[in-house]
Amino acid sequence: MLYYPALIDFTLAGISNFITINIKFHLRRCINVTFFIMQIKRFTIKLILFIAFFAATYGSMLLIMTNLKVGGNKFVYRAVQGLVWKGGDSYERFKNFNEKKNYDILIFGSSRANRGIDPGRFEKAGYSTYNLGTDDQTPINSYVLIKSFVRKGKCNLVILDVYDKVAGQDPLESNSDLIQNVNKDVVAFNMTIAAEDLRALNQLGVRMALKNQPPQYNSEGKLYKGFRAVDETFHYMADWHYYQTNPKQLKALDRTLQYLKSIDVPCLITCQPLPLMPLNHLQFVKDVSVVLRKYDIPLYDFTNNRKLINPGGFSDMSHLNKTGAERYSDFLLDSLVKKTIIKNKVSFLEN
Repeated sequence: MLYYPALIDFTLAGISNFITINIKFHLRRCINVTFFIMQIKRFTIKLILFIAFFAATYGSMLLIMTNLKVGGNKFVYRAVQGLVWKGGDSYERFKNFNEKKNYDILIFGSSRANRGIDPGRFEKAGYSTYNLGTDDQTPINSYVLIKSFVRKGKCNLVILDVYDKVAGQDPLESNSDLIQNVNKDVVAFNMTIAAEDLRALNQLGVRMALKNQPPQYNSEGKLYKGFRAVDETFHYMADWHYYQTNPKQLKALDRTLQYLKSIDVPCLITCQPLPLMPLNHLQFVKDVSVVLRKYDIPLYDFTNNRKLINPGGFSDMSHLNKTGAERYSDFLLDSLVKKTIIKNKVSFLEN
């Protein structure tokens, strides 16, 4: 029995050591967690201060560059890569667009759309129309515009003119044109996000810095409902391009059709006639058709149908002139538009 006290002492000592070790372990852990939290707080404060300093510096530089003129032009247009000036056709087009109004037809696409599809021809047939095509407008740009301006019950039909040249090119300038000139800041912000390009942040910063300043230049011609009539006769210019598949642009087209389907607005996807067939155009048709088949939408490809436009209907290698636009618009109206809108739709122009 004499060994019991020693055993008890040994046991108590073991328990005491175990408790002591665990207490020390947890204390160290607490100290480490506290230290970690303190480090996170310090890092967060430094990050906030850095962001504030960067924002202040960036904003100051933009203000200086947007007010400083070199050679009669604002210095910012020389300093920021790919920056398109505020003003011109795009500025006027969005300035005069009334998004609260109901439209039978809204038109989107590149300069081929804004020079090749004449709203006046549709209005003569009783359909209120506006052309929101802009220079080099890519499918990504079209998606943001359509998502922003096409609303259920306020539009009976969307015409989206697609062009292989802009569907495969760098959208830097088209992003800039729209970020600078679209009529709503929220649309410009969404265009910046959709661009997935850090350079677009510069373009948005310039827009905000120039927000209260007048446009840098005016539209060259008179626009009618966003349409720019070109009186030139055909002149040859080297405008060869080779289409390359761009998954991001095809994804944007898919998202556009998905959105229009969700709000029950029909869409005509068209390709205008061209003087010459573009290189690798068949690949473009194949890529686009894969997307369209998901929504049971045909591609109306008139690229090689020059008889619709000639004689004398082209202004250059990419665009229609006023005569060509009238012929093409009448063709679309009679062959596609009336058939699409007439299905349980009432013209807003008649209301």
